[in-house]
Amino acid sequence: AFLKNQGVVNATDVGVWFYYDKIDEEHLIGYKHYDSISRYQKYPSIYWDTKNLGEGEHILIVIADKPDEIRELDECNNEYTIPVYIIDTHPNLPDRRILITEVYPYTHIGVHNEFITITNPTFEDISISHWYLTTKPWMSKDKQNKIIFPAGTVIKANSSIIVTENATAYIKETSETPSFEYRVNSEETVKQMLSIKTFILPNNGGIIALKDPYNHTIDLIIYGEENKSIEGWIGKPIPSPPRGVILQRRNYNDTNTSHDWVIEKKIGQSSFPLKTFNCNASIQTFVSPDCSYSAITNCIRRAEESIYLNLYTFTNIYLCNELIEALKRNVNITILLDGDPMGGLSEEELMLLGRLQYYGAHISFLGEDDLLSRYSFNHGKYMIIDNHIVVIESCNWVENGVPRNPYYGNREWGIMIDNKTIASYYLQVFLEDFNPEMYDSFKYNNNFADIYLPLPEETYGNYKPCFKSKNYTGYLKVTPIISPDNSLEGITRLLSTAEKNIYVEQLYIYLSWTNDTINPFIQQLVEKARQGIDVRVIMNYNPYYKRISRRVLETKEYLEENDVEVKLIPFNWSYFYILHNKGVVVDNQTVLISSINWNKYSVLDNREIGVIIENPSVASYYADVFLYDWGLHMPKKEFHEESSEDSNQNTIYILSIFTLTFMVIIRDWRRRRWI
Repeated sequence: AFLKNQGVVNATDVGVWFYYDKIDEEHLIGYKHYDSISRYQKYPSIYWDTKNLGEGEHILIVIADKPDEIRELDECNNEYTIPVYIIDTHPNLPDRRILITEVYPYTHIGVHNEFITITNPTFEDISISHWYLTTKPWMSKDKQNKIIFPAGTVIKANSSIIVTENATAYIKETSETPSFEYRVNSEETVKQMLSIKTFILPNNGGIIALKDPYNHTIDLIIYGEENKSIEGWIGKPIPSPPRGVILQRRNYNDTNTSHDWVIEKKIGQSSFPLKTFNCNASIQTFVSPDCSYSAITNCIRRAEESIYLNLYTFTNIYLCNELIEALKRNVNITILLDGDPMGGLSEEELMLLGRLQYYGAHISFLGEDDLLSRYSFNHGKYMIIDNHIVVIESCNWVENGVPRNPYYGNREWGIMIDNKTIASYYLQVFLEDFNPEMYDSFKYNNNFADIYLPLPEETYGNYKPCFKSKNYTGYLKVTPIISPDNSLEGITRLLSTAEKNIYVEQLYIYLSWTNDTINPFIQQLVEKARQGIDVRVIMNYNPYYKRISRRVLETKEYLEENDVEVKLIPFNWSYFYILHNKGVVVDNQTVLISSINWNKYSVLDNREIGVIIENPSVASYYADVFLYDWGLHMPKKEFHEESSEDSNQNTIYILSIFTLTFMVIIRDWRRRRWI
């Protein structure tokens, strides 16, 4: 309908009233005013919110010059009515359960792959044809920016779809193919979304809403510096994520608050869920310094087809030689190492890797570029042999981690599991990390030939090896532990099962993580100790690493104040080079062998590898090792009586040797790797 002046004189001060069903104040929709209407027609319009209107037929009534103040040729043509049919367009219950579960707004520099993940947590497929995403949900539908799902789009039951601005960039950084893209058409196989107005996720704060075709909000989040109050959100926004970090929903329990979300996962990090395998397997247990070298070399010598090896650092020449012998047997060897370990890559390690590459090993580094790295450190220590054997350790492949001489080295735990299903699981982790298409995977290239590397001199200490590796075959429960994917959940669950005892042996434990938040593992140890459970903790102690030693003492004091027994093994009398272990035994039934230090970064930022084995025979082996270490004490030194004359003659000589030795010890311990 339109409003037109059919006379020859301009009409001034003209009003148009809109009503529904009845002409009274209660049913007034609104009013439109014109200062003047000439012979050119007008099209009066007004916004009518019908969301609270009952279903069925209604009458829209439009009246011009309702007070009848303007003289007209025809006073009867100023009113117009039209029937309006209101139908219920509200989404049904399954539709309302669709959720935004991931948002990635703050991308790496030059990598344009913002994305949003939408999840259907129900048990039925749901059509989202013509649904859309907008960052301006408070505006009327015609003014919103949108990216619209094409007709026929369905989210399968218990599955997700991913929408990104650039599919090629997304694939490069995640190794996964998205469902849709909207900014560019970079991949022919990825469907395009219709874009209306510019759709950009603000880096530092904004609103994102998922809406159905009728502008009903299905889900909505507010993050960062955005301060708008909008229906569908309660309380403060989610904090802005740092560059390269994804906003993730904790679970499918939607409270429309920031509590539903966490800011932890970097783009490209894996998402291996916690999973327990009930299986029959052959197991070999071993520890350093007693028997790790023979156990690991025997595994390498068994290899016939392939070895996949992930390490933090690798400088053990003896183990390098074992791998070279395997390469000479035409065993395919693939190695992944941390690209930027603490202290950097040593010349010794680079030369060793050069030898391996010379003989045909495929070598890559994970994480040379801090900005694009998926993980702070690639700190796992594990090996997969012939796709059916997996070896998991706490030890780096350095001379003291896997010592050829069992009389001197680190205290470490390790285990070999012979089972195709378990090995396949860890191989999947390895291949995802090694993927050469990822931004942070770098191939090792060096021109080193088969350079002779001198074997290190044999080192002897005061430790007397007393633990041999043991073999077990039978039924057991195996739970792979992967950081940052599931280690927090897995270790927390392990500690919660304790009914009799918990034995923890760790290089160090931090009392606090961030913002004075108590380490959740420590909280569990204290809770179990208060329940009367025997909780004991052994940690390494080296006062020359002041920052770590201060935190170790802080943890010790807190635990002892809360009924947890703590033993420190100081470097000045330790039987070990370092107590470098990262293991737990619970109730002599279950054991954790891992590379995971008990700090926030190891649990939530690093790539770490571990395994929980539930089997009393296996767990008891490590419990015995723990109790042996618990019983260690400062060795007694024997003093021989000397004549006063001999004593006086040798005083300066003894002091000189003591001073020199002490300086060498300090230098040696300062160089040790503490990760």
